Amino acid sequence: MIFSVISIHGLVNDLPIMDPFKKSLAQKHRLRMKICRECGARNAPDAVKCRKCRSKNLRWKKRELAR
Repeated sequence: MIFSVISIHGLVNDLPIMDPFKKSLAQKHRLRMKICRECGARNAPDAVKCRKCRSKNLRWKKRELAR
């Protein structure tokens, strides 16, 4: 059974995602990014410098999924 939830912005979210392709695509989009250690901004996976503060001190977002 899939539950539909209307968010604050009026968009309909289907929870949970049952299709394995859509699930992997959503995880890739949400978890594959770099985080700036100076200002905390989210950056593209191929970023070398932060888009906000131009620092080169970037780390990968932690990808541990909640249990």
